[in-house]
Amino acid sequence: MNSLCLAIAFQLGWFAQVRDLTLIGYSSLYEVSERGISWLGPLLFGLALQFAGSYRVAIFSLVLFFVLGLALLPSVNVRKAAVEAGNETPARV
Repeated sequence: MNSLCLAIAFQLGWFAQVRDLTLIGYSSLYEVSERGISWLGPLLFGLALQFAGSYRVAIFSLVLFFVLGLALLPSVNVRKAAVEAGNETPARV
């Protein structure tokens, strides 16, 4: 539970650094899009289970989402995003 709280705090802190504070309305757009695609994981799990008939394949399909996310994460330039948003450049990224 503590690691989940830490992950959420990290995400919110990072999002606060890379967004333009004059565009506060976009934070609600972020929240809506986050909730709007929350059905994608269960849908993929259900489809994989339905067509493959195996929980192993269904769980592997979800692991694929995490691997794709981790693969895309290094391409995010946090320092550049913070500067473009008009925020102070973070000391450590």
